[in-house]
Amino acid sequence: MARLGALALFVAVIAALTGFLGACGDSGQAGLTGDVSLPSDFPTGEVPLLDGRLIQATGTKPDGWSLTIQGTATGTNVLDAAVEKLTKSGFTESSRTEAGGTRTVILSSKKGRDTYWVTVGSSPRAAGGPNSVFYQVTLS
Repeated sequence: MARLGALALFVAVIAALTGFLGACGDSGQAGLTGDVSLPSDFPTGEVPLLDGRLIQATGTKPDGWSLTIQGTATGTNVLDAAVEKLTKSGFTESSRTEAGGTRTVILSSKKGRDTYWVTVGSSPRAAGGPNSVFYQVTLS
């Protein structure tokens, strides 16, 4: 009987913690906060994202995903930080462009049978501020 009481207490604590974490705006990937959630089929295990506040997330696997993340205001270049996170997980940079202050980097990585293409960019005029980055993620 004591074991059932301890088990019930354990289950109650886990349920309370799960509810608390869900209320904190968990977006589906460690390091992301905000009221927006990643699309349910976003490849969180294959495409690492910059830590910060997820302010926009749309898309599906067949059409690709579009995300905007507001990075932390630590003074680091958020675009370089996002690219570094991707390259450390096996992505290869294929091009880099800059026009009118907007900078974009295209990277790819073969994971299993899929090739993930990620365009990550930043703009000083972005709606999320100069510390935000946008991602376009597609599969081929």
